[in-house]
Amino acid sequence: MRLPPDLRAFARRRFQHQHRDWLGRLTLGADHEWAYPLKPPTEHAFAADPDAVARWVATWTREETRMPAGAAVEWGIRRWSSMGHQRIPLRVRGAGSDGIADLAGHGPLWRRAVDRAVMLRQRWPDATELGRGLTATARALGAIDDTEFGQLVAVLTFLRERPASGLWARELPVPGIDSKWMERHRRLVQELLAGITGSADTGLRRAATRFRVRLLDPALSLRGLTDFTAPVAELTGLPLRPSVVLVAENLTTVHSLPRIRGGIAVHGQGRAVTLLAGLPWLSDARLLYWGDLDSHGFAILGAFRAAVPRVESLLMDPGTLAEFRGLCVREPTPFRSPISHLTATEHAALRDVREGDLRLEQERVGWEHARARLLDAGLSFLE
Repeated sequence: MRLPPDLRAFARRRFQHQHRDWLGRLTLGADHEWAYPLKPPTEHAFAADPDAVARWVATWTREETRMPAGAAVEWGIRRWSSMGHQRIPLRVRGAGSDGIADLAGHGPLWRRAVDRAVMLRQRWPDATELGRGLTATARALGAIDDTEFGQLVAVLTFLRERPASGLWARELPVPGIDSKWMERHRRLVQELLAGITGSADTGLRRAATRFRVRLLDPALSLRGLTDFTAPVAELTGLPLRPSVVLVAENLTTVHSLPRIRGGIAVHGQGRAVTLLAGLPWLSDARLLYWGDLDSHGFAILGAFRAAVPRVESLLMDPGTLAEFRGLCVREPTPFRSPISHLTATEHAALRDVREGDLRLEQERVGWEHARARLLDAGLSFLE
């Protein structure tokens, strides 16, 4: 016999799996029909514990008065030889997405998203691909406040009318908009813009990602310059011939690395590390990646190796995790998706990390241990 908490759990699952699709449709889920069987008792169960069944029926009698619009408890008559006629609840039926959203506890968020989807369709009635943008941004559309939504519409209007403005985000002539607003809402803007115009290109200028570089061998210095920051376009033309390039996830590690013969250290900038793949002076160098021992560190490693298959990992193994496990913290937002392009050893370390949602930041690995592993990897230190 199912109870109201079971119904709400069902509604949460249904809403989670389908609300994006509903928002992308012209009907907005109004045509969605659903039913949730309540698994009523058999005659044998009724006879075994009539009080429990009576309480269950009373629960649904009360719950019936609390059903959201579009949802209702459906009752039926059971004719049992030993009990006579019994009126019991059979299922809850509903029509429309609103009822599911209310039962799931997301009613206000859902209705805001629906209202805004209607507004966007009315503003751009000829945008045949807008449904895709609404599907991709369903959660965000319901979460932003009215001021931000007004700014969003103003930004989309401007970008549609001036698709190649070449402005910086701070220069957009929309009250309240600055670079941080665009950083917070860039995906929302791009997904909806693609639905309206067919392209996610905002036409805005963006500062190129800059990478911190340390030339760990003075012999590689550029007229005495050994520590600098530059975008990929400028790094590409540098006359460098390293024998080994070590990409580190965290800047502190780049600062702390010892001098290495023929070595260059680069701050990987998280997922931006893949931008390094085309650097010509990487092509003949041994390439190492040292990241945090957490799910995101391995996700970055997998993406980097997909771009440059010969990347070797450093200090991202079960032994290092075990050695410094006492310095691990809990990873607040683990990366749950599958990660490809990892070796068997790396997969084993990832499995250990995910078992406890652990994070061992690379700065927590002691330098005595790290130097020994660098030597084991065949690197040569300069005194």
